[in-house]
Amino acid sequence: MCIRDSVVDSSLSNSFYSGEENDATNFLNGVSDISALGELSHPLNMGSSLRSYFMSDGNVYKFLSENPSEVRKLDPLLTNVTFLMDNGYNLSEVPVILSLQTPLRKLASPSFYEEIKKVADIRYVYENLPFLSVDVPYDKLGELAGLPSVVKVYLDVKVEVCLNESVSIIKNPDRWAEIERNYGLSINGKGVVIAILDTGIDKFHPDLDDLDDDPDTDDPKVIGEVSFIDYNHDGVPDETPQDGYGHGTHCASIAAGTGEASNYTLVGVAPGAYLLNVKVLNNEGWGWASWVI
Repeated sequence: MCIRDSVVDSSLSNSFYSGEENDATNFLNGVSDISALGELSHPLNMGSSLRSYFMSDGNVYKFLSENPSEVRKLDPLLTNVTFLMDNGYNLSEVPVILSLQTPLRKLASPSFYEEIKKVADIRYVYENLPFLSVDVPYDKLGELAGLPSVVKVYLDVKVEVCLNESVSIIKNPDRWAEIERNYGLSINGKGVVIAILDTGIDKFHPDLDDLDDDPDTDDPKVIGEVSFIDYNHDGVPDETPQDGYGHGTHCASIAAGTGEASNYTLVGVAPGAYLLNVKVLNNEGWGWASWVI
């Protein structure tokens, strides 16, 4: 998984520069194109209501507290207004994860729970981990960080699978194009067999069900499969080779996915290759070294 990058348009809207006093929070909540702030001076000096905002590297940032101890507890991403707005966060209330000194149920002071609720809305309590998921008004982040039992305040970031990044890291498109030009070949893994030792493969996935994405042809991509999930060591697999977890299918798609499911936006490193499905991790994502061997 990865955190979605923030992209800022460098274009400038002059509609904001009227010289009038503006409430920064209301303005930023209402603006759809944060690039309208792209050429403001650093730090912002358009009136007292805006002095807590400043520009750096094309991004708008906000000072969330004047207390150094509170600032140290705050995830730097929480100060990046550009990142927050580009990624769909509402500045009136931001989802965060609190790192605590100890799990909430073990805290010595029961009043902490009530203190949290005065500042934020609790979303989820992790029973055995020292974390707490809450929604907090953006202007209350410093106050939240000031609570004694709070060790750190992290933005609850949006994450997503990154097949597009995985393939480009393994198979640099510029370098690969150069190789194909030099050798006069289109290299796509044709004839190669790749073994995937993982949680299994969903051989019915559109990217993995056949070689040419033509339902009228009989050319399966997964040409062999076996499960080594054997809890009682009797030689009889206790799970089928089908992927019940998802990781193996993801890895198989990175290696040899045809790209049909994404309309060929996300294509594997070697889409013409065959696959061997070797299931060595169970449907919960774990296995024994003896299964892998």
